[in-house]
Amino acid sequence: MAARSALRLKNFELSRKMYNIASNKGWKLRDHDLNRFEAELKSGNLVDSFAIANRMENKDHREDSFIKLYGEISRAPKDSHTAILSKLN
Repeated sequence: MAARSALRLKNFELSRKMYNIASNKGWKLRDHDLNRFEAELKSGNLVDSFAIANRMENKDHREDSFIKLYGEISRAPKDSHTAILSKLN
């Protein structure tokens, strides 16, 4: 619950840490993957958000996540696109 609250309060780094702790303990919170993806993405962790999106079971959530990830990459400076994409590969 605290992880979702941190996410809603736009404290993305705290939310990311809490979702990581829950994942490491094997806990699945409500909308866990979707919210964890959001926290990782908005914390600037594109590689981790990409990995989470890849593991999503719900096809619609997975597709929406990749669209959001694409948007974040597009907003990055053009000269860093290649470096970002190589990290994702």
